Amino acid sequence: MNNIIHTPAKNFLLSSHTITFNELSHTGAKAVDALFAELGKRGLQRAGNVEFIYHNFSQEKPFVLEVAMPVTEEKEADNGEFKLVKRNEFRNLNHIHIGNMESMMKSYDLLFAEIGSKGLPYNGEVREVYLKFSTPDAADNVTEIQIGMN
Repeated sequence: MNNIIHTPAKNFLLSSHTITFNELSHTGAKAVDALFAELGKRGLQRAGNVEFIYHNFSQEKPFVLEVAMPVTEEKEADNGEFKLVKRNEFRNLNHIHIGNMESMMKSYDLLFAEIGSKGLPYNGEVREVYLKFSTPDAADNVTEIQIGMN
């Protein structure tokens, strides 16, 4: 059983990418590297861990991936590839996944089965917060999965 929680509002430095499922790994890795470079260039302070924010994720159709870092900066700004944005509180079904990236799909299957069986109001947004990450194959990765609820 997983908990529905309210993640507090956050300020993010992020980049947005319309991609397909097959492009996810490559695009995500490049975007994380670019995000850390931009963070240093702007002299921003981190306020959390890297997050992948998915909008209308699909294995069959293009979807939007935002690669984001919570930051302490509170003003919003658009600077080409990167934006500073504030996101409101996020109501979500929350689950901690421990394991490699391939095994994460099993966690998603269980979460969406729970959403279906309970009739929970999924809003199309999913966040993955990488609490501990070394490599995609590492068995000790820790990822907080947040399934958005209306």
